[in-house]
Amino acid sequence: MELSFKLKEFIRNIALHTIVPKRALRKQIGESSPEMIEDAVRHAVDCCPFYSSYRELIADGVDLSALPIIRKPDIINCSRSMVSRRVPSFLVFRKRTAGSTGIPLNVYYSPFSILKMNALPDYMFSKFGKNLRIGVLRDHTTNDRFVQDGGCRHWLFSPYKLNADTLDDYIREMERLKIDCLHVYPSALCIFARLIRQRYGVSPLKNLKGILASSEIFSRDDKQLIMEVFPGVKIIDLYGHNEHVCCAYAEDLGNYKFFTGYGHVEFIDTGERVNSDHRVCEIVATSITNRIMPFIRYGTLDYAELDADGNVISIIGRSSDFIVNRHGSVVPCLFLNRRESTRHVINRQYYQSAPGKMCIRVVVTDDFNEDDHRMLLEDMHTSFGDSFDCEIKVVDHIERTARGKQKRLVRDFDIKDYQ
Repeated sequence: MELSFKLKEFIRNIALHTIVPKRALRKQIGESSPEMIEDAVRHAVDCCPFYSSYRELIADGVDLSALPIIRKPDIINCSRSMVSRRVPSFLVFRKRTAGSTGIPLNVYYSPFSILKMNALPDYMFSKFGKNLRIGVLRDHTTNDRFVQDGGCRHWLFSPYKLNADTLDDYIREMERLKIDCLHVYPSALCIFARLIRQRYGVSPLKNLKGILASSEIFSRDDKQLIMEVFPGVKIIDLYGHNEHVCCAYAEDLGNYKFFTGYGHVEFIDTGERVNSDHRVCEIVATSITNRIMPFIRYGTLDYAELDADGNVISIIGRSSDFIVNRHGSVVPCLFLNRRESTRHVINRQYYQSAPGKMCIRVVVTDDFNEDDHRMLLEDMHTSFGDSFDCEIKVVDHIERTARGKQKRLVRDFDIKDYQ
């Protein structure tokens, strides 16, 4: 891992100085047009075997609403046929996604697509300044220590070794290295923030000016916590996929802005509501800049909360974040907790052993007491009603995947049996 991370960062830094990512970025952060969307669809139909049956559907013009929505189960066994014939096969290589939606998928890239897809993350980092010294609170270290030099002004800080006993070591090392930006999984950042709040109140990291979070759901409540623990530090939540079909970001507690030049996005109403007038919508997207493996009306299985004006105020989860109540109905796992309920909670995970049963596993501080337990149970009953038997379980730790992510929800049964 050490060599691959260093090599990746070395190549990325060289690529930053080429014309490819610069041109790509101009398109990605620009506005899309109906002509760009039509061109993307026609490119997919002309160049990718998977879309050959779409020719009749666009014979009289491109109307996205007339095209089918495709999802992972539709393409899991034929994703190679979605690759453009215009890309020589020796330039195509495969990556298997981690399957955070419950369904791993083979996606395909080329060297040029790699250069293009790095353009937006680098643009996000540039909002914090130049020549950043970045602490990466996401990846394994391979040197048996909690910190490891990742090369190119990146240092890996293991989320696996972070706890109350090691917190001061992390703080001292970040200060010694003059870390001024963190690149994090939100789950790891929240553990870091809660440990800091318990010991210091607010962050003692004097050089820190920006935090870029990605690859996991980052709730508004958690963002509020981070803003309190790291006052004056800009927070950016970057939303995207390995499929490179759409991309968005939010600063601090602001709404999400989708890059329409990157991908065209539709919000399909699920009928679910939050706070009575906020819609829960699936994000369905069509590739614009991804020409090697384009996706047309791809149901991402990600869900967003839209206010009455259509603003995306939160990305609330994936289909893998859905639960089954005692009546056999599939509903979103939306836990609406009071902030005081989690004041002594360091980390949490939702667990469903069977339909109609709901448990929250919590890692807590020494100050956690019966009042905290009672408030959490009250919040569960408020959120889930009488459709679930609710339980709070205190645990020592919550496992992470091989890539360092934490699953928000674990189920002991297949939700497909109820859909």
